[in-house]
Amino acid sequence: MRPITRWQHFMSSIVTVEPRSSNDGYGKPTYGAAVTYPAHIGRGRHLVRTAAGQEVESEQTVHLSTATAILPTARITLSTGDVGSTEAASITPTIIAVDRLFDGGGAHHVVIHLAWLLYAARIGSAWL
Repeated sequence: MRPITRWQHFMSSIVTVEPRSSNDGYGKPTYGAAVTYPAHIGRGRHLVRTAAGQEVESEQTVHLSTATAILPTARITLSTGDVGSTEAASITPTIIAVDRLFDGGGAHHVVIHLAWLLYAARIGSAWL
């Protein structure tokens, strides 16, 4: 794994990622220890393919300063300053796809694609 120091200055946000660990007695997901990462949050809609093979629209892309594998079942928490809202759907959007990028030196960084908020509210997280 090689560091991404050449463009670390673009990582002006801090996000928190919690891996999904199990479900509680009521079937709600439970999560493991939270880890914070420097990140760059990009906005703009584009199509991505989920782990289930469905094409869905992503509204935000988060580039994390880590090469650690992150699963789409994790929970991500964004800063209220980054999303301009205090609504739960904006602060903890649904992860629809995760890419771990590699180059000639190995794993480089992780890209998390987040759900388009209106679409996610309409269908929930049925694609996971």
